Amino acid sequence: MRIWLLTIGEPLPEDGIDVRLYRTGLLYKLLCDTGDDVIWWTSSFNHTSKEFRVDTDRKISNNGSSIILLKALKYKSNLSLTRAISQAYTAFDFKNRIKKYPLPDII
Repeated sequence: MRIWLLTIGEPLPEDGIDVRLYRTGLLYKLLCDTGDDVIWWTSSFNHTSKEFRVDTDRKISNNGSSIILLKALKYKSNLSLTRAISQAYTAFDFKNRIKKYPLPDII
């Protein structure tokens, strides 16, 4: 089954060995273990540390599943116009990038 997970602001398994995964991260790991084709769409910006995970778009592959890091803009405050613009920028990148992938069975 082809499954897409869509979220930003959550820690990724690649963020470090001591990272505590939230719901989407735990679901991603569970679905990867079942052998489903999973794509987790998320932001290249780490919302906790306020730093970029990577400086460009990147696809991280893991046993047939992937985490796709989408473009984002850096912001300093969670309550700011810059954050809203960053999220709109990420949404725009998502809209353009999904055209290259087959549609999922479940989102």
